[in-house]
Amino acid sequence: MSEAAADAGFIWPLAITREAWDECVAWNDDDSAKQVFQSQSMRLTDVLRVCAYTIRLADPVENRMNFEIARIPRDGKATVADRVMLQIAAHVGDEGRPALTLRLPPVAKAA
Repeated sequence: MSEAAADAGFIWPLAITREAWDECVAWNDDDSAKQVFQSQSMRLTDVLRVCAYTIRLADPVENRMNFEIARIPRDGKATVADRVMLQIAAHVGDEGRPALTLRLPPVAKAA
């Protein structure tokens, strides 16, 4: 488990999908120069803390839960945060123990 996840209070291994990472965490010096100053580590901390706080408040009984975060889109121009829905899912990990995956929620398919 990463130090950032442990600092946020997670005790189970936590993975973040590439799609969720790119949408809500990824940030570099070029992004800061074009948009507003931020650091990738602080964006990760924000996502993890909001997720952990939401879980604590909800005391979930389901194996997945949606929550929203505010983040500045990484589009080369935005300077104001908008809201993005994320999902935390509990499952059995590779070693047969509980694990968590943070992802964008699946999109409902049209009938």
